Amino acid sequence: MTKKDLIIYTDGASRGNPGPGGWAAIIFADGQVMEIAGAATKATNNQMELAAVEAVLSDGGALSWKGPVVVHSDSAYVINGLTQWVKGWEHNGWMTRAKTPVENKALWQRLSGCAKEYGTRLRFEKVKGHAGEMYNERCDALAVAYALGEKPHLFSGKEKDYETFLKDSGATVKRTVSKKVKPKKDSRTPYAYVSC
Repeated sequence: MTKKDLIIYTDGASRGNPGPGGWAAIIFADGQVMEIAGAATKATNNQMELAAVEAVLSDGGALSWKGPVVVHSDSAYVINGLTQWVKGWEHNGWMTRAKTPVENKALWQRLSGCAKEYGTRLRFEKVKGHAGEMYNERCDALAVAYALGEKPHLFSGKEKDYETFLKDSGATVKRTVSKKVKPKKDSRTPYAYVSC
C-alpha cells in the first residue's frame, strides 16, 4: 500500500439465498483505516457483494480521492461484472446474450455509474476467499455478523493500530498476494454467473 492509493476490501454474505444479508468494507487511506458494514432483511449473496462495493465507491470521500483506487474482492461476480460484462449489458439494453434481463440490474446500473466516475484510477484485485487473507477474512466476518443481526465493533483509526485490533478481535493475520485484474476488451455477455 502506498499513501497515494485508496485501498478497499469488500465482502458480502447472506444467510439463505435470499435471506438476511450483510456487507462490509475496510478502507485504507493516508495512514488511516475505517471499517463500514450494513445489513438487509432479504438479499442474495451477490446483492450483498455488490452493495459492499457500491457503499464505498459512492461515498463522497472516495469520490474526492485524487489517486488510484484499488478494490480487493473475492467475488468473481463483482469483478467480472465490472471489468468485462457491464459494457455488453449496457450495449444490449441490460439484456444477457440469452435475451433475459440482467439480474440485479438496478444495483449494476448504480455501481457502473460509480465506476465510471473514477475512470482509469479504479482497478480491481481478486482475493482468494476463505484462504486466511487477513482483510478479506475480516470483511467476511463482519458481513456474516451483520447478516445474523449482530453489530460487532467497527474499527476507525490509525493503520498502525489496526493489526493489533484485528489480533485482539481474533482475526487471522495471514496475508496473501492479490491477483490484479485488467478489464478485457471482450464485451460479450455471459449466460450465467458464479459467485466465489
